Amino acid sequence: MKKEDLKELFEYACLKSDLVDEYPNINNWPEQPRCSSKFFYESLGIKEYQSIDINGDYGAMVHDLNKPFEDRSKFNKFDIVTDYGACEHAFNIAECYRTMHNLTKLGGYIIIEQSLLKGNGYFKFDESFLKGLLQQTAIKLFSIHIQ
Repeated sequence: MKKEDLKELFEYACLKSDLVDEYPNINNWPEQPRCSSKFFYESLGIKEYQSIDINGDYGAMVHDLNKPFEDRSKFNKFDIVTDYGACEHAFNIAECYRTMHNLTKLGGYIIIEQSLLKGNGYFKFDESFLKGLLQQTAIKLFSIHIQ
């Protein structure tokens, strides 16, 4: 997103738009290197931010989402776990979402922003896929709760 567009959204949401001026690499978009999402989340008051990426860019934990995530110290740790267009790029999509579920705290949120049409990954999601994923999430959360 362009810096000025993000500042406008901050103003609309009654957030301090001058925080955006401090984001590193904010003027590079859409070129590389870009600004990490970490700074946006910090502006919202989120104190701890971690990400996963196979290349380790922007301080990410290095992990291939096709494989099981085995660092149990991160399981059930995060209030919010997001997929903003990454999981459809892995062949083992079930493992991607299993990892997201394992990382999310009981009562936490999983946010998935995927293109339903004209996607650019290996998979294109439809409404039935997302409803099924939601159903499985509810079952997992319930089973954790009663144990």
